[in-house]
Amino acid sequence: MPNFKMTTRQKIISLTISLIYVGLGTFWIFTSHGIDKYYIDWPLIIILTLPVTAISFAIRFGVENYFLPVICVQLVMAYLTYLTVLKLVFKKRNIENDN
Repeated sequence: MPNFKMTTRQKIISLTISLIYVGLGTFWIFTSHGIDKYYIDWPLIIILTLPVTAISFAIRFGVENYFLPVICVQLVMAYLTYLTVLKLVFKKRNIENDN
């Protein structure tokens, strides 16, 4: 098993990528209904962020007071996305650097 050490720079990059990705999805969730004050219809954002917004989308249209549950779900999704980016992207780079 290769020696796998994370640097602070790699962690910051992974966190930034996950926050931007999940943040776009969260922004779309809060502006996705036609009666919202800042209604925006972005089909590309819907398709790209569907993996991290599916549960929040169901909460958004299924619960009357949706703000806090959506934020909680999106925080969990941001953490899971951060771990995924960290392992998938930087694991390969560290293995290549060891050789």
